[in-house]
Amino acid sequence: MKLLLPFLLAWSLSAQAQKTEPFEVVTADLNPYAIDNRPDAPGALVELVELLSKRLGHEQKAGFFPWARAVAIAQNQPRTAILPFTRSPERENKFQWLVKLYPVRFVFITRSEHGKPAQTEEQVRKLTITVLRGALNYDQLINRGFDKASIIQETTIENAFKALDHGMVDAFYGPEAVGLMTLHKTGRKLSDYKVGLMLEQNEIWLAAGKGFT
Repeated sequence: MKLLLPFLLAWSLSAQAQKTEPFEVVTADLNPYAIDNRPDAPGALVELVELLSKRLGHEQKAGFFPWARAVAIAQNQPRTAILPFTRSPERENKFQWLVKLYPVRFVFITRSEHGKPAQTEEQVRKLTITVLRGALNYDQLINRGFDKASIIQETTIENAFKALDHGMVDAFYGPEAVGLMTLHKTGRKLSDYKVGLMLEQNEIWLAAGKGFT
């Protein structure tokens, strides 16, 4: 994370040279990047963005919403930024890309009791998969030809793992760090789960729908 600080400082100093109007920031509970109900420790990337807004003279605190709603707010409400937001060809012209924040790995996580983790795309295509509603992960699977009927969208990462634990699905697909942190913070044993195939690697950004110069 230290590597981000010089870039963010340079970006904020450049922005200060211009007239910076107030803006909003939205996110969801995506630990460790963004953590709801923890004003003392709201997550590594939220802290960076709040520091950035303070340097711009607004001291804006991030608002937490279900992820699909946060995406809709950022896309439709002027001068509203969102994080952590994955850049993709489908989103490229719909959003403004303000600050590159961090790399992210998208992986499949399965229950250990089901044997070895799925390591190939051929293997994961046979699984029923859960993803976060409104996240890019659904589009990633569809673009690769996965069957829509085999993908179940949940409103939170925790609900996705509940579906996995109850046998409603075979695998969770999403950001590795968020998945593992969700397992840890909800008291689950990490040894009960296996990280399998990394389908894609990307970057997460602070982005906005419209209204930013």
